[in-house]
Amino acid sequence: MHTVAPHLDVQAVTARLSWPGGPVPALLWLPEVDSTNLELERRALAGPGAWPDYSVLGAEYQSAGAGRRGRSFTAPPSAALMVSVLLRPGRLAAGDRGAVLGWVPLLAGLALVRALERACRVRARLKWPNDVLVTAADGTEGKITGILGRVAMLGEEPLVIIGAGTNVHQDRSALPVSHAASVRTAGGHTDREALLIAYLEEFAPLYHRLRDGAADAVPGLRAEVEPVVSTLGRRVRAELPGGAAREGTALGLGPGGELLLDAGEPISAADVHHLRPAGAGGYAGARTRGAAGAGSTAGAAAAGRDGGAA
Repeated sequence: MHTVAPHLDVQAVTARLSWPGGPVPALLWLPEVDSTNLELERRALAGPGAWPDYSVLGAEYQSAGAGRRGRSFTAPPSAALMVSVLLRPGRLAAGDRGAVLGWVPLLAGLALVRALERACRVRARLKWPNDVLVTAADGTEGKITGILGRVAMLGEEPLVIIGAGTNVHQDRSALPVSHAASVRTAGGHTDREALLIAYLEEFAPLYHRLRDGAADAVPGLRAEVEPVVSTLGRRVRAELPGGAAREGTALGLGPGGELLLDAGEPISAADVHHLRPAGAGGYAGARTRGAAGAGSTAGAAAAGRDGGAA
């Protein structure tokens, strides 16, 4: 049975993260929203001066959260960490737009992998393009975090909003499906304040390197992301927009964060399924704990990818 979780200690988080000592210029935490991404977008468009680069909005509960391809999810109030970050990288040259936008979800995923280990003592890996997984003792993978981005335009300036939802306090009965995961079910420390602080502190320098260096920053960032992407080196099935599908071995990440297979063109948008050997019959779908109940919010992925909490 789910134990009622305490509300986030916003004062403690703000004291640690706010300017000038921390990376966050503005942080708003609300009792309830329809969607953290949508609420942050509305506020940033209505009053952009109040929402500088790397501003943060979170909520205890989302009433209409959605993940990729319009799927819905549920999470009890205060049980998950649901937060969105506003990125304002400035006007991007045509050659830099793909590099910057394509890497944002992957960098957020890397930050969450690091934050889960740092704050919760949970070892996690990133599934391309933007799911965070933990592995149970029996080898099954559980989705603990969904990441979803959207881009709005303020005149000529792109506003990139990256939302993340991490299941924290839920026990097995409180998760929406039997194959989701949470910090609690993974045996970690269920401290939402520590996790939020760690995530925003880990994400900031990665994003700043990308923002300031654009395409020139990609090789160094890729060298940090690829080792935590559990998709690489595995046989995968990629279900592409429009219904087509491809199978192959995932070899690496492209200059815009695309998934590179051993055959065919790079993949920039797909639902990717990890496959496992199935004897003489070829490959079968891996036993993946998917569709985490936490997730961020509806919207197109920042790089045009269709990711997030399913």
